[in-house]
Amino acid sequence: MDLIIDYVCQKRQYTAISYIISPATVHVVTEEAAMDAKRRYDSAPFWHSLCMVQASNTWREKTVSGLRVLNGLSSLQGPNYALTKTAQQWRAMVSYFSIPDGNKHIVSANHGPPTRSESMVGHKTIAIALEGMQNFEPNVAFDVSCSKTLLTALMLYDINFDESTANPMSPEKTVQHPMCLFNENSAHGGSWRCPYLQDSIGTASFITGKVKKTCESRAGNKCPEGSLGPRPDNVQT
Repeated sequence: MDLIIDYVCQKRQYTAISYIISPATVHVVTEEAAMDAKRRYDSAPFWHSLCMVQASNTWREKTVSGLRVLNGLSSLQGPNYALTKTAQQWRAMVSYFSIPDGNKHIVSANHGPPTRSESMVGHKTIAIALEGMQNFEPNVAFDVSCSKTLLTALMLYDINFDESTANPMSPEKTVQHPMCLFNENSAHGGSWRCPYLQDSIGTASFITGKVKKTCESRAGNKCPEGSLGPRPDNVQT
């Protein structure tokens, strides 16, 4: 896929590229998000300390360039997933900064939130952990319909509006560092502000997700649309 995108970009000067960036990679977060994660860590409930979770690295150190970097890698998803999603970031950056074809391309590459997609809920362990991670605020799992609507709107904005950071020729915004290309419209689902590394809350997410599922089953109040609210009465379908 990367070779195809490279070829098309070289042949078509005005090609626009779109990716959904995964928070389950090593990536840059904003200073404000890093400080909010620290605040949440300092005020976390006592039971979190019993789960053997590991504090996020974002507020504890900066790179030489002054960036806050989050280690979002997930051992459950494996190295192939991490390599694929990191390669997408690399292609987005080199295309945006006119390397190697000399043309700057519009690049819509926004972080997508954890979503109850078929590939996620089809794996029982991941499906349970996806629900349980929401016990570690502000993490939240999105339903597919909500997630795809949000990400589509962000992509259309990036491609069609000159003031978007996705446009390398934007007269209003500049990218501080190549890794900051993915920051402006990030829909990370709370991982940036979570006080813990995502990989360290996996076991606790599964256990609490299992308990949550059992309680909801007994109460009979599980919402099939998950994080989506009720549709307003005046909206036609």
